[in-house]
Amino acid sequence: MNAHHGTESFDVIVVGLGGPGTAAAWHLAASGRRVLGLEQFAFGHERGASHDTSRILRHSCHRPDYVRLTRHAYDDWALLECAADERFVTTTGGVDLCPRDSSIPLTDCWRSLDAEGIPYELLDAAEVRRRWPQMSVPEGTTAMYQERTSIVPAARSTAAMRRLATAAGAQPRDHTPVTAVRHGAHGVEVDTPAGAPPERRCCAPTPGPTRSWPRSATRSR
Repeated sequence: MNAHHGTESFDVIVVGLGGPGTAAAWHLAASGRRVLGLEQFAFGHERGASHDTSRILRHSCHRPDYVRLTRHAYDDWALLECAADERFVTTTGGVDLCPRDSSIPLTDCWRSLDAEGIPYELLDAAEVRRRWPQMSVPEGTTAMYQERTSIVPAARSTAAMRRLATAAGAQPRDHTPVTAVRHGAHGVEVDTPAGAPPERRCCAPTPGPTRSWPRSATRSR
């Protein structure tokens, strides 16, 4: 408690506890930081992209720097599976289809994979139809198959990360929208509506780029 302001104080306040925010809260708390996580809706709500049963995890991207990030993503999913003692990654293989007039040519994708040494197969339309008869692709379509493409459960994995974050000492709180964020004398001050937890103003001296603020709340006051 910051006696001067009569507020709660944390090293980091994470605003938004979907998948990315919950992962940030977990890793920051596990590293020893005092972490508060604020979610304006109920945990597990369906207003974002961190609910439902599946999301795609894949290497196929059109830029080498994105492909490098996917390597870290696979490592992080393996870490989560180990920490939560649950299986989240289901490897299915994936096919990227590219028509002749695609705005992002498939050559960008396979050159990016080449740059990172990730294997793939290039297929024509006839081969796609032979392997996957349920697919109806027109002639002239180019396809790329990458065997490591997977699906991951968005809602279940976010809930697991929230449990891990709490066990590491983070304080995730739902139904707590942020109404304002501003610089204060002792760090960053975060306002929430009166009557909603936490205390009305929270100070967050945050190191580097570990903050996540909604743009609507970041006006200066």
